[in-house]
Amino acid sequence: MEEEKQSDADLYSKARRNLSCKETTNELLLNSLLSDDPKKARRLNSTISIDTELLFKDKRLKLSLVSPDDYFAIGQAYDLFVEFFVQGELIRKEAIVRKMHGLTKHFTKRSQYRLFIVKNPTNSKVIGARIMEQIPCLDSTLSDTGRNILYAIYIAVDKMYQGQTGIAKQLYISSLIDSVIEAEKKGKDFDMIIAECSDATENLQNSVGLKRVYFKNGIYLTELDFKQPYLYFDPMTGRSSQPAGEEKKEHFMLGFFDKKKTINKKDLEDCVRSLIRQYRSNRIILDFENKDAFAEYEKYFDEIERNIIEQIHHSGKLVTLSKKERIMYQFKYGEKSIITNNPERELD
Repeated sequence: MEEEKQSDADLYSKARRNLSCKETTNELLLNSLLSDDPKKARRLNSTISIDTELLFKDKRLKLSLVSPDDYFAIGQAYDLFVEFFVQGELIRKEAIVRKMHGLTKHFTKRSQYRLFIVKNPTNSKVIGARIMEQIPCLDSTLSDTGRNILYAIYIAVDKMYQGQTGIAKQLYISSLIDSVIEAEKKGKDFDMIIAECSDATENLQNSVGLKRVYFKNGIYLTELDFKQPYLYFDPMTGRSSQPAGEEKKEHFMLGFFDKKKTINKKDLEDCVRSLIRQYRSNRIILDFENKDAFAEYEKYFDEIERNIIEQIHHSGKLVTLSKKERIMYQFKYGEKSIITNNPERELD
């Protein structure tokens, strides 16, 4: 007799790992359910579930985790991502499908992408999409610490549903429920979440504990100079598709789910190193025509990793600030007291 499948609520309630993430998720869920703001999307069912129905104004929307085999939904989500990510920031659709299966281009195991969408059932249009994954946390020797880092990768919301609609936050809530359940199945712990973002998504990132990273010298704060590594490389030469050093600037954001913990430079180094190594793992020597090309590819990421780590080592005291905290700091010390790493475009 086939064993009855356990519900998300059962799996989530039985999870004994990652309790700090559960606390954050429970708080977000409660705030969402208690909200009576007619302009924000809210869940119609109070039961904890990854897949759920949302009410937004007078419309009923469907939020769901997408199967790696649902090519139609993946295609719709990808079309939405294309509208918001400039060339060189978004991997190919085929690569997303492979990563959703937890496979590399060469069909070896890798971290698994989890894709969540919000769809308007009336016209079957995807109006919101989010991709998350859990990546291994590496120390200075490149050894796996045994912990994972929750990595918020792509998010996009249809222009008609942007603003303070709550749709992006509902995608986050489902992704956190899923993360707790999946980590429990695999016996993994995670306490940090990271993301690369623009100004447009800062409020959302702040709502789940993510903050921008700064270094303090006197009263002055300078934001971590972070650029998204390139995704495409010439197989003959190993060189990036665009000139090195001209990568798009991003706000590197991170946070602990446990609000009692404070982030130190070692945490920041581990997060940056793990993220850059994750980018680097997208290609192996088989992707290049010769060893020299692969060496050039490795050199590119070596330099990016080294530059950021040196920046962390040689900068002042580490400070993380939410948007509200940053505004309060500038009110106290002046607008020029914070030097910001401004992205060249907006992204939602």
